[in-house]
Amino acid sequence: MTTSSFWTGVGALGGALLLLLSSSGCDLTDFESTESVVVEAFVEAERPLPPVFVRAVQGFGDTTASGIETAQVRLTVDDPSQGEQSVAYAPVPGTPGRYEPVNASDSVGVGTRFRLTVEHTDGTAQGRSRTPASIRLDSIVTSVPDEPVEAVRVDSLRRDSLDIPATTNFIYPIDLEAYWTAPEADTAWVRTALRPENQPFTPRIVDFFIQPEAVFQESTAGDTDVRRWRGVYAIPVEEATDPLPSHRLVVWIARGDAEYASFMAERDDPDRREPSSNVTGGLGIITGVAMDSVEVEVP
Repeated sequence: MTTSSFWTGVGALGGALLLLLSSSGCDLTDFESTESVVVEAFVEAERPLPPVFVRAVQGFGDTTASGIETAQVRLTVDDPSQGEQSVAYAPVPGTPGRYEPVNASDSVGVGTRFRLTVEHTDGTAQGRSRTPASIRLDSIVTSVPDEPVEAVRVDSLRRDSLDIPATTNFIYPIDLEAYWTAPEADTAWVRTALRPENQPFTPRIVDFFIQPEAVFQESTAGDTDVRRWRGVYAIPVEEATDPLPSHRLVVWIARGDAEYASFMAERDDPDRREPSSNVTGGLGIITGVAMDSVEVEVP
């Protein structure tokens, strides 16, 4: 077993990942709902305000565009030093449903409460939250096996079929440990993810030791000031004698509240018809987050 260690903290990727997180959306196409809009906004402390996404709830099989372009979007920030401040959002031309702040230099501080209001033709949707303490990955340690192991892959899109195609190939299961400092008020939740470059391992591996991402209460990640998470991701190879391909890995972490954790844990669950929501008068998520990521070379 070979081991390599990295000590670094990179916040530059946080903004890009925030956009990806916000734009991925939730699947609301297969349930009946009395709400007409879906709103998503992930506000990160001490960074430029993020885009807000406003979409219409679609019925099953509806292939028409769902972005709403005529909503009135406004973010109200409760600034302890300056009082309540309001930021207007405007629709982005050519991208239906995406709204961006009129003043791009605006930002929200750590621990700041805010309210997002979306007025549309069928009513008003709104949500409240606050930004959590900042988070920073302090160190990353990877452990690479000397040779690959045999694994079974199945087509996850046919999980309800009795005839699930499965193939046997070889993988390198790579262990990773991520460390970061606990916040003063340790009541937050954390989402972690491992994203190897050019290795979208879409078919699921039938084995419990693969854990490329997780959502958990932060206080469960250690009983000291240092928090720790162990993840495992897989790099496939063709033959048992193939070496591990060199690749870049992005280790990503986000801190949020219980509503954020519930939404992120349930948004990709195919057994749920209605994802978790904290939006009044609509569906979706309006929440504050803190993010960080590091990029490492493996092995």
